[in-house]
Amino acid sequence: MMASNVLELGRAMRSGHRAVRGPSTCLAAWTVTAALLWVTVPGAAAGVWNVSTFGELRTAAFTAIPGDEIVIAAGSYHVTNSLYITTPDLTFRGATGNRDDVVLYGNGMNVESGVLEGFWAAASGIRLENLTIRDFWHHGIHICGTPYADNVVVSNVKTVNCGERHVKGSSGSGVSDNVLIEDLWMEQTEAYLRRPGHSVDEYNYIGGIDAMHLNGWTIRRCTAANIMGAAASSRAGFFLWNGVSDLVLEQSTVIRCGHAISIGNPSGPSGSHVDPWHAVGGMIRNNFILRANLSIDNWALELDNTKDFKVYNNTIYSEDATYFRTLQIYDAVGEGLTTNLDIQQNILRGRILDLTVDGGWTIEAVQAMGNIVDGNGSQVLAEWFVDAANGDLHLTDLATDAIDQAETLADVTEDIDGDARPVGLGPDLGADEYLALPGLVSSEPPADGTLPKTQNNVILLTFSAAIPLPAGPALEIVPVGGGADQSGSFDYSVEPDGVTLQAVEQGTVLAGQTWYQVTPASGLAVQPFVLDLCTLIGDCNGSGRVTPADYSCVKGSLGVYTEDRRDLNGSGRITTADYSVVKSHLGDRLPPKP
Repeated sequence: MMASNVLELGRAMRSGHRAVRGPSTCLAAWTVTAALLWVTVPGAAAGVWNVSTFGELRTAAFTAIPGDEIVIAAGSYHVTNSLYITTPDLTFRGATGNRDDVVLYGNGMNVESGVLEGFWAAASGIRLENLTIRDFWHHGIHICGTPYADNVVVSNVKTVNCGERHVKGSSGSGVSDNVLIEDLWMEQTEAYLRRPGHSVDEYNYIGGIDAMHLNGWTIRRCTAANIMGAAASSRAGFFLWNGVSDLVLEQSTVIRCGHAISIGNPSGPSGSHVDPWHAVGGMIRNNFILRANLSIDNWALELDNTKDFKVYNNTIYSEDATYFRTLQIYDAVGEGLTTNLDIQQNILRGRILDLTVDGGWTIEAVQAMGNIVDGNGSQVLAEWFVDAANGDLHLTDLATDAIDQAETLADVTEDIDGDARPVGLGPDLGADEYLALPGLVSSEPPADGTLPKTQNNVILLTFSAAIPLPAGPALEIVPVGGGADQSGSFDYSVEPDGVTLQAVEQGTVLAGQTWYQVTPASGLAVQPFVLDLCTLIGDCNGSGRVTPADYSCVKGSLGVYTEDRRDLNGSGRITTADYSVVKSHLGDRLPPKP
């Protein structure tokens, strides 16, 4: 599958740059090396290859030595020859850090031609980062090798429209140790077409991460979205089976896939390092699952032949709460029986199918372990979540049965977003720890109050809890009758108390006798509010009309250094000059609100 001249070129460069095929090969080696901006010195540190064509990428992939880094420039690269990597400890990464900028693509998930798999990690220590792999008939990424590759890292990668598996882990020998897959986005955006004559399943042989014979793998912050076959079923978004030990699957999301998470399968384990079980030792925690009601076969969580497994603080939402195997637990005589399966603090909307020899996995039994299990849709409602229909299962304040209702578990110190637990009186059930955003407690001026200064007006907003200051404007300040947002002309700061936001007009920006609507900008993490304020220059006492009483308001504070509303000319100190502001605007009053 690999061109021999490229392999020999790589061998030549690794052995002092002397090619074995004569001068022309040597010249080719040095020419390619120069083009890739890579220099090797005996005993030197790892090299960096900067590539911008597929030919350069492939040459670098087969010429680099362990420790080298191959940096791929932004662009789209048609994979026309296999990237089957057998050199250990190589890093392949997109140059910009944005995975959408570098795309390796094949001929299509429904097109059996050309290169059928995107990237083969067939050696230990390979890192794949910051890029997209899409449109392959078989697998997007294949972790393999003889022996099976260890210590592979897949980070900040997107896979799109991969016709069998987005990530496959398999080998003819050995166990793969300590693989890390993080921040992987797997998505299917086109229909899977039936594959007549397929040896396993011509309708639904497609899935997300599918791996066996593994130990110490960590899968975190990954997403599988809309992965399904021609009959609306599939292998799972996360399918770990036939030899799984010390697995951590956490902080990940499955949205409308044919299956969501499967540990093992009912076919029974065979020839693995944990026989007679599929999986021994593992943790599934802080995951979201939205189960679509598209097929009778698309269960959400499957636990087959497991031993010493922990399932903590997951949120599983079946659109049909009466679906009979939202959670399936299975074992059989002659196989490893379900042993020490610990299911705690989950939110499960759906029913349980118990296929174990010993039984006992009823809704009532699982509820008694400290879980919410709603098999008819009367308790776990859509309004518990930010957007249940689209898989955003973060809690709202309506999820009172879940908020503060869990126990502290040593294995669950964070939630799906990495936020610390607990917040409030106790941890929350499910994957999300509800964070109540600070609410507006008071303001100066108050609602429908006035901004009385000729310049440098001040708005003070006090919240119920500490607020972080966003990078951009904290507020939107827009004329009520329509007009430009003036928020960018204010300076923002948080007072030493941590809960008070100060917004100071920079010069004269706001129009006189004009109503403005003040709302939080998108970057300010607080509960929504609407505050209407009106400019009324000279209204020192906030009565809504400029009268002689405003002279007294100024007189009572003469000499005071302040930026508050009594400083009518915005000088920073209350002086007799502020009398002139009152005098110039006597009789002005609040205009009607548009």
